[in-house]
Formats: sequence, C-alpha cells, structure tokens
Amino acid sequence: MISELLSRGAEQMSRVSVRQQGVVKMPGTPTYPKESHTLALIYEALVASEDMAARCHTDQLTAGFAEPRLHHLTKALNRLAAVAGVHVARTSYMDAVESFRYDLFSKWTSVGMVRSALQDPAAFDPAYASLQDDASRALFDWFVHVRVAYATIGEQALTLYPAPIGREDYAKVILSLGKRTPEGYRVGRWIIDSDPVAIIDSMLREQYCLPGIVEPQHGDVVLDIGAYKGETALWFADRAGPEGCVLALEPDLQTGVVLRRNIERNLSATMAPIRVLPYAAGAHEGPARFIVTADSSSTLGIEGDITVAMTTVDAMIVEQHLSRVDFIKMDIEGGEVDALRGAEETLKKFTPRLAISVYHRPHDLPDIVKLILRACPDYRLYLSHKSPGLAETVLFAKRGDSS
Repeated sequence: MISELLSRGAEQMSRVSVRQQGVVKMPGTPTYPKESHTLALIYEALVASEDMAARCHTDQLTAGFAEPRLHHLTKALNRLAAVAGVHVARTSYMDAVESFRYDLFSKWTSVGMVRSALQDPAAFDPAYASLQDDASRALFDWFVHVRVAYATIGEQALTLYPAPIGREDYAKVILSLGKRTPEGYRVGRWIIDSDPVAIIDSMLREQYCLPGIVEPQHGDVVLDIGAYKGETALWFADRAGPEGCVLALEPDLQTGVVLRRNIERNLSATMAPIRVLPYAAGAHEGPARFIVTADSSSTLGIEGDITVAMTTVDAMIVEQHLSRVDFIKMDIEGGEVDALRGAEETLKKFTPRLAISVYHRPHDLPDIVKLILRACPDYRLYLSHKSPGLAETVLFAKRGDSS
C-alpha cells in the first residue's frame, strides 16, 4: 500500500511538476531534489519489504497443503475451540508471526526516519555525499534500507538487510567474555563491573575506533561524554597512555559510584589519568531532568525522575583549563545534537577527532553531519557499525589534513 502510494505520487510528480533550479515542486507537497539517493533507497526497501511480506503470507496460506491431515485436524479443533473463544494455530504460523515482531525503540526510530526522509530528503542526501569512502556509503545505504524495512516488517528487516556483523559472530564475542565474577567481568588484565553488552561494544568490539582512520592516539586529551561505568574511559586511558588525559562525563551519581570504583580498581601508571565529571553535556548550562534506567540507556528528558547538572563542552573546556582536545566520543542516548551545539567553539578551535553515535533519534544522522560540518567544513566523515542490530551506528570525523 505504501509503495503503491509513493509510486503513484512519483508518476503524478513527473506529469504535473514544475521544475525550477534543480528541484521538483508540487502544490501542497515538500520540495524534492530531481534525483535523491535517499528516496531511491526508500523505494527499494519498500518494494523488497512488500515482496517478503507477500512471500511469507503465501507460504502460510499453502502450509496446510503439505500436511493435509494436520490441516484438517487444526480446522476441526478450531471449530470446537471457537465456543470457548480459543484459536489453535500451527507452530510454523506462530514462528512466522514471531519473526515479524519488533522492539519499540527500533520501531520508533525507523518510522521516524522514514517520515523525516520522505518529508526532507534534501537533509539526508548531503549526509551521504559527505562520506569519504565506499564502506561508509554502503553503510549509509544499509542504515536507510533496514530502517524502512523495520518500519514495515519488524525484525524480518534484519533478514532482508543483515547487519554488517552477524548474530553468530557477535555471540562468539559474548562467549569470549566469560562468566561474571563477584567483582565484575574480566577483560584482559582488568575487572570491570558493568553490563556485558556495554563491555563488549566498548572494549571488545572497540566501536569508538575506526582503525587506521579515526582512533585515539598516545598523548591524546579525550572527552568521554556518556562514560557510564567506565568501560570507554579505561579503554581510552589505555590508548592515550600516561602522557594523555581522559575526562569522563557521567551525570547519574549512582552510576558514577561504579564508574569511580572501576577506575580505582583498574587504572595503572601506564594509562592516562581519568577525571570524572558529574555532568550531562547539552546546549546550555543549568539543571536538567534525567531518566534513570537499569542499563546504559539513561537519558536527559523532561519526564526524568532526578535532576542533574548540565554543562556545555565549550564551558567545560574553560572550567578544566584545557589547552587542547584531541578526541571526543559521544554516546548519550539522543542528546548528541544538543551536546554538539554546546561544543561548536571547541570543534572550531581544536578540530578534535570525533566518534558520535547517530542512531538514537530519527533525524540524528543528517543533523549531526550538518552540525559538524558547520563547525569545521574541513572534517572528513565516515560511518561504522559493529552490532548485529539497528543500534550502535557511529559517525567518525577527522580534519582533512590530519593523520
């Protein structure tokens, strides 16, 4: 239905549109580029999703023909069960229904991205055009394809458009972590008290590193914005070495207790010192409401159950007397856009290497690209994704003339 409407709209657009200055305009509709890479991806994913849904439907309609006795038995049982308001279904049918399930976060961000991209493809296309290599551009295509599919067919989207890392490969990494001890998980020479997924993504999969392109270096001053329980802060401190420095921002005071304990237990003389700062990063300074969850998804929000201190990156640089910043990582559950607004002067002055999460909000990717390039047009941008699901897409940036 959706693809039919879009196709019909495209045909009407080609017949009655007025072409001016490289755009297509219809009365009462948004303005579209003549050729939009993002819109082409949306059409492709809608057609593929429709085909998959149709195949699954047909398979279920004909499943009973392969086992006629079971089919007739099921029909007889349902005639009897209807009196009690019960319906009997084949296991294969229930498996098919389960395969189209979805989680609320992925559904929201997927539907929102589709709506945003249809309404304003001119915002998404520059993000694609700014990417520096084929791997990043292919990942952009997957990023759009899989979200369009997820908006329509749920988890089957990951069958249609598999993530760059498969579930089996990710499961092997989980097994390599081993069992939790009373103090936490052992990761090399460290013992980390944290969630296994946070440890795997940050320390084992190294999702905030794009090897050979954008990675922390010896002697770096690093801002770890969204430090959680210290997984990334310790990883950065190890990479930066004693000549460097890591500033770890974590606004939740209870999480901060675990963060400090992990640092005290694991920090060594061969690592950079870590300063823990009890702040959320945002677009302005002052108190802010914070939603505390049982895992790393805690976030700023007016519905929050506690109040935390919020600062800007620009103000924090002054407060901490930093003469340079070399690397900034942001993974703050949807607060990245506001935090970048509060970091504009820092980006202009120091042009640090960046690792910014771009999957939390439907319009994050184009908004974050725009903010980074506004602060420094010389930034070169890359995309990476190291999880088997829709989460954990990271945008990397470095100044064009930097090594």
